Amino acid sequence: ARDDGTRALHLACAGGHVGSALAIVRARGGDAAGAGAKDKQGCTPAEHLAQASARNADPADLTELRALLAAAEAATPGPPSAEADTDPPASPPPSPPPPVPPARSAAVTPPPAAPSTEAAALDETEAPAAPNGRQPPPLTPAEGRRYSRHLLLPQVAVAGQLALKRARVLVVGAGGLGSPVLLYLAAAGVGELLIADHDEVDESNLQRQVVHSMRTLGVAKVDSAAEALRALNPHVRVRPLRERLCRNNARRLVKGADVVMDCTDSLTARYAVADACAAERRPLVYGAVSQFEGHVSVFRYDLPGAVGYRDLYPKCPPAGAVANCASAGVLGVLPAVVGSLQATEALKLILQLGRTLDGSLLLYSALDMSFVELPIGKRDLPTGEGLWKLGAREAAEAAEGGDGCAMGGSLEPIKTRRLPAPEAAVRMAAGWRPFVLDVRAERESLISSLPGTHLRRAHDALFRPGLLLPSEGDVLVYCRSGARSLLAIAELARAGLVSAERLVNLDGGVNAWAELVDPTMLQY
Repeated sequence: ARDDGTRALHLACAGGHVGSALAIVRARGGDAAGAGAKDKQGCTPAEHLAQASARNADPADLTELRALLAAAEAATPGPPSAEADTDPPASPPPSPPPPVPPARSAAVTPPPAAPSTEAAALDETEAPAAPNGRQPPPLTPAEGRRYSRHLLLPQVAVAGQLALKRARVLVVGAGGLGSPVLLYLAAAGVGELLIADHDEVDESNLQRQVVHSMRTLGVAKVDSAAEALRALNPHVRVRPLRERLCRNNARRLVKGADVVMDCTDSLTARYAVADACAAERRPLVYGAVSQFEGHVSVFRYDLPGAVGYRDLYPKCPPAGAVANCASAGVLGVLPAVVGSLQATEALKLILQLGRTLDGSLLLYSALDMSFVELPIGKRDLPTGEGLWKLGAREAAEAAEGGDGCAMGGSLEPIKTRRLPAPEAAVRMAAGWRPFVLDVRAERESLISSLPGTHLRRAHDALFRPGLLLPSEGDVLVYCRSGARSLLAIAELARAGLVSAERLVNLDGGVNAWAELVDPTMLQY
């Protein structure tokens, strides 16, 4: 008859844990029926052991275990029947837990598990029912070996690993935060990973975006990441989605996921995915990094009354008002810390373990090596579909006003003259003498600058006292890549300081100049 010892024996042999398996066989007193029984995969403990890696086992123990298992198989009367079919459970199986914990204030009830790893087996009888309608197949011996350290945790065991195998996670952004999130979720055995990103791998990404490599420069990030994840874990299904997440596609992408990971540095995408999660009632794991600091939180939109992203930041700020990594910089290792915390929260949601950060914001400072957890207050905001409609109205109003925060909004609300770097260089060589305005932060000018720059003034501090611009002639405005300079041009024209016809944007910014005009200059 099957019991916990037999199940534990199959697990120990599949994982190559010779000492544990030998102890179980000795304790059973040579019970031939147990040691010779087959599991759902039709494998006996001896067959599992033959496929497992036992390089670190004591040779004498390994020899003894093989002999005992061979004797048990020989003594087993008749063809051994499948383990799951020979022994009905002594008591009704526990009710499957819900896919997510019922409340933030109480500890989450873990999946049903026996007090020790001896109660686990490599078959589907221990798995909770699939709340998302996707019943996972049983773990294979290869998966048992790969995830053996999970299976040994009583809070995870086979039931939890099958819950991971069942799960589908959407990761928005395959950059600095997306890299560790994707790698660790794939390594943990999350069954399906959807990756949404529209960008391509650039050399400047490799300082922190560790899922990519020099070999994939110029490749779509979703394809580069998918290749790395499949190499890491062939048991995981990866779906690259090369599209920019916006209000037009956010709900479609979010709807099919069990958990959504916010790993983007785009504010417009961040508000769109948060509102979509509210409308579709999907839990959202939020992360953000800048310079030496990071934020992590969990927004349980699947629970009534839970706080959300707009309780933290009610309204999307104007484009360019908040610096991203490209303009503010970031310590390369910082996304690894924050992304790993995000992956931890996602695994806890799927496994229904412990206390997550819903209702709290975790602040991490790499300079101080400190963590501070702050409560997030609940604002008087709509919920669910109402929050989605609020975001849609806000985006529409921003688009009408020329605010780049709108999903269809423009960074260039006025008609602007634009020059590519090579054309600007040719015109300057031919005698064109514009007033050159650098709208980057002061620290950026120490990296590289256009020759003949007349004035440096950060785009978000344009109207500080002392701004003196010529009353006639062209004004060439530049930044790192050409985005902040467009915002500065709009502000100058709106304020009436310079007419729009005189303002010229350097497309591609100083980086384009360094790449196409003067390769001795540094790019960043």
